[in-house]
Amino acid sequence: GRAVAFVGPPHSGKSVFLAELYRQFLANKEVGDKAFLQRACPDGEGMWSAEADQALVKQIRQKGSFDEPTMNFFILSIRELRKSKPIVLVDCGGRRSNQNAIILQECSDAVILSSKPEEFEPWKEFCSANGVKVLAEFKSVLLTPEQRVELDTCLREGRTPSQELLSEVNTEAVPYTGIMRDLDRDRPSVTYQDALRTVSEATAREFLSDEAYKSLSTS
Repeated sequence: GRAVAFVGPPHSGKSVFLAELYRQFLANKEVGDKAFLQRACPDGEGMWSAEADQALVKQIRQKGSFDEPTMNFFILSIRELRKSKPIVLVDCGGRRSNQNAIILQECSDAVILSSKPEEFEPWKEFCSANGVKVLAEFKSVLLTPEQRVELDTCLREGRTPSQELLSEVNTEAVPYTGIMRDLDRDRPSVTYQDALRTVSEATAREFLSDEAYKSLSTS
């Protein structure tokens, strides 16, 4: 199987992005059991932290470190998952570190999510240096306070939000591109939900196109 590393600078909404993307994979009956999300960053996050009360998450979340046993666990997990899953999503840390370089070398593809435009080129170079193909590049932006008021009003009144409040992606060619808006777990997911459904469907088509993956889908 192929493993996709999700990289980019801190505070770009990567955890929220990944949690929703994985939900979209699981909701697809044709793909759900062929995808797996592997955390490869000892930040104490997981699907639980995306779904639990955020005040409680802040109280009980504990960060670890990239020590040798932790790194060995991450590497072996990715290797074993690639033997049985066509789509392995790998949550990486937000730094271009030696540890993340080692993890990238276990992956085949990468998605770059960044709230800082100047960070795209360094991350692309980092991925290339470690033999990873960039599958997607998404800019992450937060809505302004005024836009959030507008969105909340639309949702309260049952109106469709304007396009400038929603994420937009282009998945017609690799790398996929687009803007992910308001990746904030304290805010409504309507701003990015449909866009990530599109990304999940495009990724499934891309990864399951080879005969080896097709045989998995019919076994």
